[in-house]
Amino acid sequence: HVREASIRLLIGTLFSQNPDLQETIKTFAICMLQSLLDDTHPDDTFAKEIGLEPVREFEGDEDKDGCAKKRTKIKSDADVADASADVGENIAELSRKISLFIALCVHEINMLEQLLIVFAQLESEDIKKGILELENFEKLIEKLGQDIGAAATIRLITKIPSGGYDIFLHILRLLSTAEMLSSVEMAQELVTAIKVAVDTNDVLVIEKDLRAVTPVIGWLTKEEILNYLTEVVKLEAVDISTAISSILSAGSTLEAADNVQEHVSPDQLLIAIAKIPLTKGVTVECLVRASDNCFTPAHIKYYTEDVLTKVLTMLLEETEIPILTMRIALRSLKLYPTLKVFMVKMLNQLIEKGVWEMPEEIWSGFVFIAKTVSTPAFPVLLRLPRQALQNVLGSAPDLARLLAHYYKANKAKFDNIPEDVDALLSQ
Repeated sequence: HVREASIRLLIGTLFSQNPDLQETIKTFAICMLQSLLDDTHPDDTFAKEIGLEPVREFEGDEDKDGCAKKRTKIKSDADVADASADVGENIAELSRKISLFIALCVHEINMLEQLLIVFAQLESEDIKKGILELENFEKLIEKLGQDIGAAATIRLITKIPSGGYDIFLHILRLLSTAEMLSSVEMAQELVTAIKVAVDTNDVLVIEKDLRAVTPVIGWLTKEEILNYLTEVVKLEAVDISTAISSILSAGSTLEAADNVQEHVSPDQLLIAIAKIPLTKGVTVECLVRASDNCFTPAHIKYYTEDVLTKVLTMLLEETEIPILTMRIALRSLKLYPTLKVFMVKMLNQLIEKGVWEMPEEIWSGFVFIAKTVSTPAFPVLLRLPRQALQNVLGSAPDLARLLAHYYKANKAKFDNIPEDVDALLSQ
């Protein structure tokens, strides 16, 4: 708190009201920032920058043995004997070295790029992580986004240095929130800025790192979104979640604004994920991770009972039913137990399509749903061929007992049951 108050005073008085001191203050802030890169004391570097002699140890600056005290440096994990005890010290030292620079960036916005350059050169992942987690850094980006706009903030970074992608992506995520993009126009301006962003080799960022697309993917054209989706599902869970959040929230905003831009609706998104073909890079696990993300607390508000009914209806109409269909059905039934009636209809459709000959994921899902729905699904199970029904009974003993009891109690209603099925259930 003392440091923050001092920085506010420094900038509000000396920096803002004394143009002659501005370059000196900026130089000191840059020296402090660059001291993260090596063991050089920032005071020494600053002294050289303004033409003075480097700071010397002065009398009394010694420990009890008369040795010069070591200047504080941020420690990496390898340096730390007791990491838990050193966390506070490291954060405090990092904050000391970078806080003035971050505060100045609000007034000297072009200095932001210097932060990316230094970040890219850092070898310690601990220090990089510490910078990204600094509260005043996040406040800086939010302030810039509010003052000059998200797109203009991205344009301050003319070229993204190698090694600087993590901080660029963090900045992009902070600028892509609903609070930052308060209008369709602002969102589209940000997309335009990202599409032309390049690295130091003039390679487009969106071509080099797909993570640069995920925070704003929802604002792309419908065709672009669907084309990117096959690659998005290969990413880490956090990036998949970022992409899905963007698609769902942007689609909702565009729909509410009656914007002419065609968007991807919640049902279209889940159907598109389910229909992505399996390849060497796209595994079942990739698709499960992506489809399950639609059912997380952050996204479930978009998936009403009607939307999920539409999704399952469309998937069942496919010539080759996607293997994710039954998992989506199970998640839907768990979320909306009132879907039992629809599930019975779905089971009937699957029998008509020969579900017992489909991939294991579909067949096992069929059995599990029948077991979950229980009694209302029993007439459907009685339509299965003998071998398929025997497989069901063998794999689910509890279901077998319930179904046999049901059949015996309602045998008169099923006069068209084949003899071999009747014999199986009458045992």
